[in-house]
Amino acid sequence: MLPLAQWKEMIQREPESNDIIKDILPSGSTEYLLICGRSGIGKTNLALYLAFCLATEQPFFSHKTKRTRVGYLAFEGQQRKLLARFDKLSKSFPDPSDFLLVERSLPFKLHNQGITKLTRIIEGLDVVIIDPLRYVVYEDYMKPEPASNFISALKECCAKTGTVAILLHHIRKPDKRIKVHPEDLQYEIKGATEYVDAAVTVLLLERTSQRRNKTGGYGSNPDDRILHFVKVKDAPAEFDPLNLRFNRDTLLFEPITERYDNN
Repeated sequence: MLPLAQWKEMIQREPESNDIIKDILPSGSTEYLLICGRSGIGKTNLALYLAFCLATEQPFFSHKTKRTRVGYLAFEGQQRKLLARFDKLSKSFPDPSDFLLVERSLPFKLHNQGITKLTRIIEGLDVVIIDPLRYVVYEDYMKPEPASNFISALKECCAKTGTVAILLHHIRKPDKRIKVHPEDLQYEIKGATEYVDAAVTVLLLERTSQRRNKTGGYGSNPDDRILHFVKVKDAPAEFDPLNLRFNRDTLLFEPITERYDNN
């Protein structure tokens, strides 16, 4: 052991961590970030926005990013509709050039030849976004053992290629009147909790609470969202949730200043 002052001096001489997203996503290829939310909440739009941020080195909200070669591996939606989303978002960013790659794939399982296939797909990528994860989980993605096997296989693939994964996953279909609280996410995740437990960072995109309007009733903008930083491993401090408004014209999530009751 070293005296505190000597240990502090040694640590301060070391270079700062080269995070992909400052304080949110480290560059270690065995780590992954999980984006969760109910169906239709906007997980894909948030992930596409993040992809553009990384490919063009633009901040992800207030967090600096490192320019990375990002691959977007999609399993849902029509290709032309996905292209329309890319076209809209591209108007708000510099040209990502060949730092942003896309593949619309049929489902395959991360097992045997599926492992070889994913390794081939992510070769040369710094980051891969898998939307959603359930299409590549071998056997029943709802059960703990297949979930654990998937996580191990994913980390094996990413370790071979030096790629960091960002995974999209659904929560259960709660009553639309009920909000999911971040502390309850492990109970609301669709399927096994292993996906949350093994992630280095977990983001939860949820709708906002209703507010009183001018007439005394309750109402809210249907495009208002709140982004919770449910879990951030080794975070320097706890991150406050972000109040966001989804702009349907640009597909951007824009920070808003109104205060919400998040209970």
